Amino acid sequence: MAELALRVDDLHRALLDQQPTIVHFSGHGAGSHGLVLENNSGQIQLVSTESLARLFGLFQSKIECVFLNACYSPPCNG
Repeated sequence: MAELALRVDDLHRALLDQQPTIVHFSGHGAGSHGLVLENNSGQIQLVSTESLARLFGLFQSKIECVFLNACYSPPCNG
């Protein structure tokens, strides 16, 4: 399943409806500050890393892997 122009509420709803085991986000980011999504007005909304961690934590029994591929993110040193 793919979601385009994802809003914050869309992300939560997609996780509830689809119950994925793997989540791949490809879009805009703000480095360690989080991801850039849209609000209901179509404006940019920053979603903090803490908020994302809490959201994905709600689905920890189902989601096995979260892959975040966002521009302006520092490269992985692993």
